[in-house]
Amino acid sequence: MTTQAGYDRPSCAVQFSAAPERVLIGWPLSREHSDLSAIVPALARGLDILELFLVSDDELTAPEVGARLQLPRSTAYQLMQTLLARGYLERGDGARTFRLGPRTLELGNAYGNGIDLVREARAAVTRVTELTGETSHAAVLSGTEVFYVARAESTHAVQMVSAVGTRLPAHATGVGKALLASLSEQEVRTRYGDQPLVPLTRRTIASFSELESQLRRTRDSGLAWDDCEANDNVRCVAASATDRKGLLFAISVSVPTMRWDLGAATRYAKVVREEADLLSTRLGASRDRAGRSFAEAIALNPPPLDAPPG
Repeated sequence: MTTQAGYDRPSCAVQFSAAPERVLIGWPLSREHSDLSAIVPALARGLDILELFLVSDDELTAPEVGARLQLPRSTAYQLMQTLLARGYLERGDGARTFRLGPRTLELGNAYGNGIDLVREARAAVTRVTELTGETSHAAVLSGTEVFYVARAESTHAVQMVSAVGTRLPAHATGVGKALLASLSEQEVRTRYGDQPLVPLTRRTIASFSELESQLRRTRDSGLAWDDCEANDNVRCVAASATDRKGLLFAISVSVPTMRWDLGAATRYAKVVREEADLLSTRLGASRDRAGRSFAEAIALNPPPLDAPPG
């Protein structure tokens, strides 16, 4: 169905440890990893050291690294000297301190140059659909619209009908709100100016003040909801992801209202938020969601549950 504004409205048809007391930090084991017995403990410890610098804003000494990773001082010293010799660490400004070296930047650049962003987005939405059984999407922001770049179909007979390449007004979609919330309030105002908010359904946000209110909740929680605003019979939850250069994506899961309740919506939100964070990590960025746990996020911005109009 096409709206008066010319939009085609979507229709509804185990972490490894070399010693029991030591815990690996940082990057989780790869989804593709299946042979834990083949992990080399010394190499794992060296990678732990590099990952420790990823989450620390400070330069660190060998004793500090050893204490944080529960390693003997001698082991930490030897590993750090090896990383120093290979260029993965360098001397810091402080006495006996270290920081990440230039070889880590070279590795990051090599990885980034080999990334196909749309392929990664497609893989992310495929995982969301595998985990939820519902239709999922990835989109980017273009002005005040979203452009859908990837889609994975639901396994259910009744599902949302949509297509890659579709454009929709950002304020009427979960992915759009997730992407807008990644901008500053001033940038959102500048993008919209005096432009009216085009309605797609009776539930589409009609005022800019309400849009700003929802975007604030999304910024606080990392979750954006579409309460039958693009389609009378479909609700969505979305979360944003970013690459290392700041390019924004959002991924969402779209669910017919007949399969939407508090338990289901909460599960969908958790999957989408986690997959968005994993996508950011694969694209070379890190997302801490302002340090909020998922339980805190869902409490701050709970899912819409009242009966849709009909």
